[in-house]
Amino acid sequence: MRSVLPLLILTFCAVSAAQTPPPAADAAAATLNAITMPAMVGVGIAGNQFSGWNAFGTAIVPMSPSMYYSATADVFPIKATINDKSGYLLTTSARGGVHRVLINSKSFMGLLGADIGYAFGTGAATANASANGVSGAVTLTAVYQISPSWAVMMPIRALYLPAFGGWNPIVEFGIVFKPK
Repeated sequence: MRSVLPLLILTFCAVSAAQTPPPAADAAAATLNAITMPAMVGVGIAGNQFSGWNAFGTAIVPMSPSMYYSATADVFPIKATINDKSGYLLTTSARGGVHRVLINSKSFMGLLGADIGYAFGTGAATANASANGVSGAVTLTAVYQISPSWAVMMPIRALYLPAFGGWNPIVEFGIVFKPK
């Protein structure tokens, strides 16, 4: 299958079908006013077999006890030679995702979700992102709580790359801080 759109629609439909109906407008407004943004922040590294390593930062907001929203920015170093001088350019991608809790124990949480975002490339497609354009991914995340304020996370993303016509697995590792 060459199009990621049907898979993303199916994933979002499956996640949406498991949700409860929205509360009344007043209850929803009270719930939104009670959330401190962001509820958790994380940083880490990601890597895959094609493009090496990159850094990421993420903000995580609980939508309900069983659903989380994430906003993530990736920074990719690209080696370049300009005017006979070698150096690194930075290219980025930004994405948002919805993640459903599959397992939740005292110190471990497993989530499954989908991310969609935009890659701001340097003009050539890489193994992490298309040059410029929308990309989507299915993400399986493990989170291990090490203290009330700190956790480690290991997301595994299957990123669809239209330029290459396939899926690219990206393993990530990060530290999550929960401000009080």
